[in-house]
Amino acid sequence: MSDGLTFRMGILTGRLHGYDEEDAIKQLITSRLKKGLLKLPKAG
Repeated sequence: MSDGLTFRMGILTGRLHGYDEEDAIKQLITSRLKKGLLKLPKAG
């Protein structure tokens, strides 16, 4: 997968995906937590 940002010779290029609905953000976080790609910080 080559999506993302690239910085070469002073030029920033790439693609970003925006989420503007709270439910979409919750679904993204939940799926990444289940896959182990995201870990919540420890409280306290």
